[in-house]
Amino acid sequence: MSSIPPYRDFVLPFLQILNDRELYTTDGIINNLVILFGLSMEDMKEMVKCGRQYTYKNRIINARTFLLREGYIQYDGEKNIFITDKGCQYLKSQTLNGTQ
Repeated sequence: MSSIPPYRDFVLPFLQILNDRELYTTDGIINNLVILFGLSMEDMKEMVKCGRQYTYKNRIINARTFLLREGYIQYDGEKNIFITDKGCQYLKSQTLNGTQ
């Protein structure tokens, strides 16, 4: 069984990284989340069933896709991601509700 969390577990930490209102690349966020979750080299070698992508990246990308669809994050027109006002409100509501 995989020790890599499901994509939903990456959603709030993803937003928390962006909460400083700085611009981040997807790779930068992935690197931060790897450290935050303490993923091992073995974890990072695990592939999805089709063998085309690493499981941890797949789950983080799924979290990013969720956040984009909900309007919590956006791209700046380049490769940089930032949190929206809606994303800040969502993050604040989740933190206040003890979901954090």
